[in-house]
Amino acid sequence: MSDSQNKIVQDLETILSVDQQSPLCVAFSGGLDSTVLLHALVQQVTDRPLRALHINHQLQDGADDWQAHCRRFCQDHAVSFQAIRVATEAFQDLGIEGAARAARYQAFSENLGRNEWLLTAHHADDQVETMLLALMRGSGASGLAACAPQRPLGQGQLIRPLLDISRQQLQQYAEQHQLSWIDDPSNQSLVFDRNYLRHQVVPQLAVRWPQLNTTISRSIAWQSEQSQLLADLAASDLMQLDLDVVSTYGSLGSPVSTLDCNQLLALSPVRQRNVLRYWISSKGFVLPSAAVLEQIRTAVLSSGSETSPRVQWGEAEIRRYRQQLYLQTPLAEHDASQCLSWNLQQDLNLPSLGIVLTSADLSQQGLKLPQVTQVQVRFRSGGESIRVSKRACSKDLKGVFQEFGLPPWLRDRIPLIFYQDELICVWNIAISDGY
Repeated sequence: MSDSQNKIVQDLETILSVDQQSPLCVAFSGGLDSTVLLHALVQQVTDRPLRALHINHQLQDGADDWQAHCRRFCQDHAVSFQAIRVATEAFQDLGIEGAARAARYQAFSENLGRNEWLLTAHHADDQVETMLLALMRGSGASGLAACAPQRPLGQGQLIRPLLDISRQQLQQYAEQHQLSWIDDPSNQSLVFDRNYLRHQVVPQLAVRWPQLNTTISRSIAWQSEQSQLLADLAASDLMQLDLDVVSTYGSLGSPVSTLDCNQLLALSPVRQRNVLRYWISSKGFVLPSAAVLEQIRTAVLSSGSETSPRVQWGEAEIRRYRQQLYLQTPLAEHDASQCLSWNLQQDLNLPSLGIVLTSADLSQQGLKLPQVTQVQVRFRSGGESIRVSKRACSKDLKGVFQEFGLPPWLRDRIPLIFYQDELICVWNIAISDGY
């Protein structure tokens, strides 16, 4: 067994010994690195589930052929295989490389089983390139810490077991075992920043500083410690900010997370940014750029309590209402002018809101309609009112929403139930007196 093979096997054995039961999933692109990782695991893992997950970004003409190659490799090695196609358009503001990465990790997160490990083939050369890229982008300690050996992802854990292995060692292993892999032609294009560093910059640095990988790895370790200290501080601050994860009103839309603005504003700007980054990341969203983060801090966090500012990036947005920040996925398109007839003997699906109305839900809200079989569903257009709590007169819908604390961006999304042109129910908020 060669030194390279010994090193790879030993590093994998060390990682796998930490937990001998969690199912394993390899992020399998079909390239040299992930091919070596999957092959080495097949040789070692016999008593726990092992599968391969391939992400098809649909960005290259040969993407489907690469997917077929990966499937054949897994069939030849008796490994369960899954391929997922992703779209990068939602992350286009991150650039081609950033968008592909964001879409890929979103798919990983959504498809990872409970307590499952996702193993990726990032190696020592990747670490050097990642740190240099972060340096060129002006990243802080978290970015300069490069690739973390382990972190939570979805329902499981992301594990990078080859960070001490060089690309040369992986090449030696592959050649020794006569493995076949995909050479992505885009990896040679100097248009991409990582390729430019790999082919032009790092080789020149290594000529001048032969111990480049070792010294940069040492700096990465120090930055990782600094990053952990910042995360610990952010977590401590966050505990004081009334962090609250809530479901949007009546299952309307996606879950949101909220922060108390006044308490956040009491912190220094440096700690505000630290908390915001930690909060956003902890909820599974891609971090915004420094410019967008500052826009959140100045235009949203520091805005007047009567305004409802909004900042969106990728598949995330932050809004403010009253004294709270709301972190959520952007709302889907919704036509508030529609008027729907609802037969109460059947469920009514509202795809743009992601909810289904049922007569059982009406009963649970306290609405009694024993003789009624047909109602109308509308949405706020202005001027609606409802009589609630035995008031002598009706209360306008705006006042009802304000009393309930419903954010303005949801007010034209709340289903309004009408019977004989009378508003009898504001879904999950109020019912008309007499019903």
